[in-house]
Amino acid sequence: MAISAQELSQIQADLVAQTLDKACQMYAPVDSVDSMGSPIVTYPTLTQTTVCNMRQPNAGELQNYGYAIEDKDAWTIHLPYGTTVGGQWQLVIEGQKLTVHILLEPHSVPGLSAVIAAQIK
Repeated sequence: MAISAQELSQIQADLVAQTLDKACQMYAPVDSVDSMGSPIVTYPTLTQTTVCNMRQPNAGELQNYGYAIEDKDAWTIHLPYGTTVGGQWQLVIEGQKLTVHILLEPHSVPGLSAVIAAQIK
């Protein structure tokens, strides 16, 4: 049974209102060069602010993405569906800096977008 665009929009709005309880600042990576001419990645400006929630990765996520997060303090972050985010973006949530490693897309019913990010220490 198909979900209408109006129903899907309402589901997404309800999920944001009921489950996303933390503020999230997002910074897109910018390729640059240091004073020696070596390539570096910087995060010079705030790209956007949104809401999110965090949970530890589940067993399936750890099994599927262990190659990328096995030795890191990783979190699954849920964002409003359609939020622009990419690999290596930095997120700041409650003072914690995290780097996005995995985009968990696509979804059968797109309620929220999800990424796996690891804390920067």
